[in-house]
Amino acid sequence: MILAVGTILENRYRIDQLMGYGGMGALYRAYDTHLQRVVAIKENTIAALGISEEAIGASRRQFEREALVLARVRHVNLPHVSDHFVTPEGNQYLVMDYIEGEDLAQIVARNGPLPEAQALSWINQVCDALEYLHSLQPPIIHRDIKPQNIKVTPTGQVFLVDFGIAKVGGTSGQTLAGAVGVTKGFSPPEQHAMSGTDVRSDIYSLGATLYALLTGQVPPDSVSLQSGEAQLTLPRLANQTVSPTVQDALLTAMAARRTDRPQTVREFRRMLPTEKGGIRADTVPLATQVPVPTVASAHEEQSEPARAAGLWMITESIASAWRKASLRLALLGGGAAVVLVAALALSLA
Repeated sequence: MILAVGTILENRYRIDQLMGYGGMGALYRAYDTHLQRVVAIKENTIAALGISEEAIGASRRQFEREALVLARVRHVNLPHVSDHFVTPEGNQYLVMDYIEGEDLAQIVARNGPLPEAQALSWINQVCDALEYLHSLQPPIIHRDIKPQNIKVTPTGQVFLVDFGIAKVGGTSGQTLAGAVGVTKGFSPPEQHAMSGTDVRSDIYSLGATLYALLTGQVPPDSVSLQSGEAQLTLPRLANQTVSPTVQDALLTAMAARRTDRPQTVREFRRMLPTEKGGIRADTVPLATQVPVPTVASAHEEQSEPARAAGLWMITESIASAWRKASLRLALLGGGAAVVLVAALALSLA
């Protein structure tokens, strides 16, 4: 049951606004009358669903673990959990920082594909948060990175929110909130298959999120891409302002096999033309931006997106070289032109 505006929880928190709700709870904007500040309150109402006592107990323990884990998180791009309590009715509540602003899904829906520089500026802050989470012992895997879970404040500060299906530990770690959740277009194949997730699973979702920001499109789900039932429209076809460097980075992050992705967030951000690492696409000749082909084993094939990206980049390189050669032919004339054509044919071969 949705809490009415004005409801007081714990003789302290006044409910001011419903911000969202689902089958297992809701999210509210509230006011902490003790500290006199605005907060966000996440509600878990699984006790009202009529499920078994065992399932209710498991959900409560998992919800409490989420509170305890997030309470120790301290980072400028992550909200802080300040309180956790249970009502006599059995509903559980997390009290955390209220983040003013819009999420990236709302911004893209209103403005369309983002300029590359703006998208990278925001993704870079998400990378900061993920590097921190993955460096903890044990690491925290977010597992739900998508534009809807990235908020931007009016001052431009980014927050990665909603740890409802996060996981503590590596591949065999425990989920914080029970059943594994997936988001079509943003969850990697291993999350769909429930075969274990790790930091590279977050990297896939990060690449898919960057794709959505730059193209204004949700990518096809990873299972369909892996099976060949769906094809990924290359970012540069959807948005010609996307640089080859960024396209290559996000396609690598979205590789179906974890071993083909960047192994850490730091490795991924080094592939991006950001100020914290990597190269700037506009300072590198197009021909040198062609990805180095990888040789697949007898049992493993390159992904369709990777092959398509390679062909796209090679085609661009050849076209660029031919345009330059045509201009030189017009200027050189006769004998010198013959020599140039021969040299170009050898280089392309």
